[in-house]
Amino acid sequence: MAVLLFIALSGYQDGIMLSGRVYIDETYFPVYPSDFVHNTDGSRLRGLSRNSISVSCATDGVHKILIAIGRGKPDAERTWLAYGSHILPGSTIVHDGENGHSVLLKRIPGLREEIHTTEETRGLPDRENPMDPINDFHRLAKLFMRAHGAYSREHIQDWLNVFSMMSNPPFDRKAKIRELLKRVMEMRIRLKYRDFYKKKHL
Repeated sequence: MAVLLFIALSGYQDGIMLSGRVYIDETYFPVYPSDFVHNTDGSRLRGLSRNSISVSCATDGVHKILIAIGRGKPDAERTWLAYGSHILPGSTIVHDGENGHSVLLKRIPGLREEIHTTEETRGLPDRENPMDPINDFHRLAKLFMRAHGAYSREHIQDWLNVFSMMSNPPFDRKAKIRELLKRVMEMRIRLKYRDFYKKKHL
């Protein structure tokens, strides 16, 4: 059943638009140990390396997106691919001053920014941290993914789509179920029996 859910939610986040004060930041999920990349001397890579999957997250307090953009720290182009089609012109991005985020200011008309560096916010209680809306979103996403710790890294975006639907309107449970059932009923995809039972997709 997970495969059908993933198919139904494929592209779910495409139409989500964020406006007003938009909090953006990246969070990271580890790859499987068997997929680790090592230095030439056999030692582990350090920092935000290719052994981490980068996920771009954003919220305006109502709507939310989570987009997996590959391994390691994202560059400007991957940042643009993640956020560029989701932030409305004239909004204000609230971020940590990451250099890659500057591409958004260059390409989205009327976009403004509010910067709170990691050095500024480190150690602040949640209620005093101006980045808490996105930090809280990160925490919830990590709790969700840890609850499904055996998820396929190859299909991490499928799991992120599920969490996105859980996190976005409508917030009434019955309305959300109706929306999901509508997406399932409107699917027009041929799924081979063998593909349905592929374990790697779960």
